[in-house]
Amino acid sequence: MAGGLVGSGGTISNCYSTGLVTAPAQAGGLVGINPTSVTNSFWDIITSGQATSAGGTGKTTAQMKTAATFTDAGWDFATIWTICGGVNNDYPCLLGVTPSCVLAPVVTPTVTTNPATDILRTFATPNGTLDDDGGEACDCGFEWGETDAYGNTTPTQSRTTGQTFSQTIGGLLPGTTYHFKAFATNSAGTSYGADRTFTTLVAVPTVTTDPATEIQKAFATLNGTLAGDGGEACDCGFEWGETDAYGNTTPTQSRTTGQTFSQTIGGLLPGTTYHFKAFATNSAGTSYGADRTLTTQQEPAIIAARMNRAYALSRREL
Repeated sequence: MAGGLVGSGGTISNCYSTGLVTAPAQAGGLVGINPTSVTNSFWDIITSGQATSAGGTGKTTAQMKTAATFTDAGWDFATIWTICGGVNNDYPCLLGVTPSCVLAPVVTPTVTTNPATDILRTFATPNGTLDDDGGEACDCGFEWGETDAYGNTTPTQSRTTGQTFSQTIGGLLPGTTYHFKAFATNSAGTSYGADRTFTTLVAVPTVTTDPATEIQKAFATLNGTLAGDGGEACDCGFEWGETDAYGNTTPTQSRTTGQTFSQTIGGLLPGTTYHFKAFATNSAGTSYGADRTLTTQQEPAIIAARMNRAYALSRREL
């Protein structure tokens, strides 16, 4: 019988073997036969020439030279074990015991800010790459805001060298430019990527039709308020006519959020009701306010005739 670590029996924990194992019978990559217990232990199925063992877990050479194989099983790679390039043939070694096997000091990481993606009216996704983690996993995220003073910070994600990270941010204003930069933090400190910007998409504006003023026999002034410009200046005006099919359009005025606009229309008929509604247009589209009406003043002669007729009727009633 033969095993890479023991031939028979024994309690084995947090051990590994890599040597060639040969025996006429009962050969195992880690243990030959009858171990009492085996926990968190491994053997190299390539270098041992053995695909089976009475205990333990077989791994490829590449897996045996990867720290995650062992840390995932609970091995202490902070104070007991490490993997040093070129030392112990790149297999795990004991800190402070194996010659030249010392833990490299952690240094500040390096990180790159990548262009934002998925840019919508109120959402966008900043992206980054952790170029070098400095020797340990880093907390990676973004600072962002309307200026390069930022003012907002995303949640973080744990990343190691070469991995990318992203965060979707919301509650943004349409048609607005935002600054952002990636950051990465480890026990040695925090580093930042370069500043970048993105501009959210413009939204369709919102507009209110206000009551008409200065209503005369042949003229009236239509009024509106641009409640929201959607992120860029809008062309604002009115549709109007004797029905809510309108049929007439005023010239437009350039306005931004919160500004009012007015247009005086002429050539109206006295004593006539007209419909009108405000509109606002930007690169995202056109929106309309509610329909309103106005009634022009009547001609004085018509008013007098109606008053006389009413007086005559009242005399007959007497």
